[in-house]
Amino acid sequence: MVCASINPAGGVNSTGSLLNEYSYGFRAASAMTVIGVELFTQTFSKTIDWTMRTAIYRQASGSTVEPARESVARGEVGVSPKLQFYTSWFSTPVSIAKRSGFRDTTRR
Repeated sequence: MVCASINPAGGVNSTGSLLNEYSYGFRAASAMTVIGVELFTQTFSKTIDWTMRTAIYRQASGSTVEPARESVARGEVGVSPKLQFYTSWFSTPVSIAKRSGFRDTTRR
């Protein structure tokens, strides 16, 4: 199995909780089928587990920087207070063509 990554080593987590939906841009170097994602995160509570929703979006038609408005697959992942990678499996596998994707304009 080949796994694409934008941050395979994890990193530093910051504390906060917002109702926002965040996206991570990715451009496929080769054709692939995406079956899930891993997130490096933790809950802000030291005693409560949370369920996070995940989704995958195609590139918006006519744009090279924005995701489409509707997701093509969704998943959920249980997250605990422990900072680590958590895996979310998508409801259906998603085929991604070589060099397709989108670039998240909020990442610097």
